[in-house]
Amino acid sequence: MKTNIESELEKAWIKKLSDWINKNNINPVRKKPRNASKNKAYDISKKIKRLLKMKGLNLVNNQLTEIPKEIGNLTNLKFLNLNNNQLIELPKEIGNLTNLESLSINQNQLTKIPKEIGNLSNLKRLSIVNNQLTEIPKEIGNLTNLTYLELRGNKLVKLPKELMKLVNLRKFLVSDNQLTDLPDGFDNLIHLIGLGLGYNQLKTLPSEIVNLQNLTYLNLKNNKLILTSSEKEWIVNLQKLGSDIEITKDYC
Repeated sequence: MKTNIESELEKAWIKKLSDWINKNNINPVRKKPRNASKNKAYDISKKIKRLLKMKGLNLVNNQLTEIPKEIGNLTNLKFLNLNNNQLIELPKEIGNLTNLESLSINQNQLTKIPKEIGNLSNLKRLSIVNNQLTEIPKEIGNLTNLTYLELRGNKLVKLPKELMKLVNLRKFLVSDNQLTDLPDGFDNLIHLIGLGLGYNQLKTLPSEIVNLQNLTYLNLKNNKLILTSSEKEWIVNLQKLGSDIEITKDYC
């Protein structure tokens, strides 16, 4: 049974979340996933507790500039889509959404993501495309259930070595950044079938990358690579297997 203090605290964060929803013309509808895109505000004072049970929340195209920390109380969420807004940062409380399986934050203005994202132990899909990220926290290595990671179109110059702990990763897309090198340990990613490294500033590849024999997609275009003989042979073998290879002609 809740104490008076706990009840008052719950009322306080529910009111804050309610005020934010009304301010931003967001309507948490009942269909799955919860789609709040381009909806008109309405009085949700009697319906706000539905938020607690929501499994999915779609906040696409709402011109949001912030997400309240109270979102961390929606612990039943499995799907959260924040695409096409004006977000500069995320609250650290997003790390409380430990049931989350899919998180998409494309087309925003994020310069960093909180280290608490590493708490999302059930996350399978993470997409942060076309933002302003310059780094990724090392805690991302805790997301060992992740199968899809897309970080295209940012300003990343380096990737944390902890990324190589994501042993269940199947697609890793990090084209259109400013990467000059890659961490060692790519041979840990034994399930990887898609690897996008195009349009960076790479001069070399990790030697063990040639052990990725299951790739069906590989993009190395528009880097500054000078491939070794073993890397050239690796690419030729992938092509023979019918893999989709995007590569600048003079590499080989």
